[in-house]
Amino acid sequence: MINRNWSIPDNLLANVNEASIVDLLQKLIRIESTNPPGNERDLANFLADFFAKAGLEPELFEYEGKRANLITRIKGSGKKPGLIFSAHMDTVPAGEVAWKFPPFSGTLDDGKIYGRGAADTSMTHQPNENVEVSRLVQAVKIYLLIASWCLA
Repeated sequence: MINRNWSIPDNLLANVNEASIVDLLQKLIRIESTNPPGNERDLANFLADFFAKAGLEPELFEYEGKRANLITRIKGSGKKPGLIFSAHMDTVPAGEVAWKFPPFSGTLDDGKIYGRGAADTSMTHQPNENVEVSRLVQAVKIYLLIASWCLA
C-alpha cells in the first residue's frame, strides 16, 4: 500500500512555467533525431547540457555513429523506492505525407505544438503530430508530483 502522508514542496506546481515548457519542447523537436539511421547524439548532448545546467550529473553513452543514450540520476533519501522515467529520443522518419507545418519545426499554433515527436513516447507516429500545451503542462505537473513523493 502506498503511503500518501507526504507533502508537496512549497510552490512546486505554482512554479511550473508554461512558456519554459513550450520553449523546451520546441527546441527538442527541432533537433532531428530520425531512426533509421539512428541520430540521437545531438539530442542527447542537448539534454545532457540542460540537465547539467540544472545541477544534475548526466552520463552520456555514445556508440555506433550518431547513436547515444543518456542517464541522469537524482539521488533520493533512500527511504522510499526508486523511480525511473524512461523515454526514447529517436523519431521515425517524417515520410512523404503532407505536413501542416514542417515536421521538425516545433510550430506553436492555436495552443498546440506541431512536429515529429511532439505527441510521442511511442503514442503516435501520425503525420501532423501535435500536443495541446495544456495537456503538456499537466503531464509535467504529474511527473513533478510523482518525483517529489519518491524523493521525500
